[in-house]
Amino acid sequence: MSPSFALILALATLAPGPNGFAARLRFWDTHGQPIAVVAYRVMTPGITEPVRLTITQWDSTSRQRADSAWTQAPEPAMSTPPSVAGVVVFPRLPALVWWRLSATRGNGDSIAALERHDDSPLAVGNIAMSDLALGTERNSVTWRHDGIATAITLSDTIGVRDTLHVTYQVNSVSTRARVRTTLTFTNITDPKHGEVALQASFDGPLASGVNDFDREIDLSHLRQGRYRLELQAGDLDGGGVSVRAIQFYLR
Repeated sequence: MSPSFALILALATLAPGPNGFAARLRFWDTHGQPIAVVAYRVMTPGITEPVRLTITQWDSTSRQRADSAWTQAPEPAMSTPPSVAGVVVFPRLPALVWWRLSATRGNGDSIAALERHDDSPLAVGNIAMSDLALGTERNSVTWRHDGIATAITLSDTIGVRDTLHVTYQVNSVSTRARVRTTLTFTNITDPKHGEVALQASFDGPLASGVNDFDREIDLSHLRQGRYRLELQAGDLDGGGVSVRAIQFYLR
C-alpha cells in the first residue's frame, strides 16, 4: 500500500472497534509543518478481495468535509485473520473536530467504520509537544520518516513483557541548553486512587525547531491494569513547559 497523497491526520486519539483499530497522532514534518499520522488495522472477510479505505475529516472552522480514499489488498498472517494495516500521513487541519476511517468491499458493503471526535488542541508556546506514540515490537506498524522508524501500536493494550517505546516530538522556537523531560506512569485502574507506579527523567538540550525522541521503557515490574502516561518537557532556565498524556492498558 502506497498512497500517493500526504493529506490528515490529543490525549492521543484511538478508535478501537470490533473489526479494527485506528490511532491519529499529531506531529510536525522536517520543515515544521503540522501533519497527522494515522496507524490502522482492519480485519477483512477474506484474502482475495481488495478493500477500499476512506479517511473522512470535518473542519469546524471552514465547515468542510474532506475525504481521502485508497485501495489496499489484504495481507494474510499466520494464526491471525486477514487484514489491511499501515500508516498514512496527511497535512493536519487546524480545526479538526471529527474523523473517521471506513473500510468497504468492492460492492460498497461496509466492513468497518472507526470514528472519534477530536480531543483538546496541542499547546502553542515556546515549547510545544506532539502527541505520544506508543509502540512495541509486536502488534505495531512502522512510520518511516526522515530516516527515523517510529513504531505505533495497533491496540490500546500493551503486553507486560513488551518493551515500550514512547516516541514524541518537541517543537522549540529557539535553542535551549537545559531541558528536563519527565515521564510519569500512573496506575488508574481505580480512578479514585491513582498511584504513581513509575517515573523517569531525562535532561538534555533542545535544538531550534522540531526535535525527535524515542524513549525505551521496561514495564515488566508494573502491575497489570489501566495506566495514564504523562510526559512533561520543561526548560530548566524558565523558557516554557509542555505536557501531553495518553492512557493504555497493561496486560
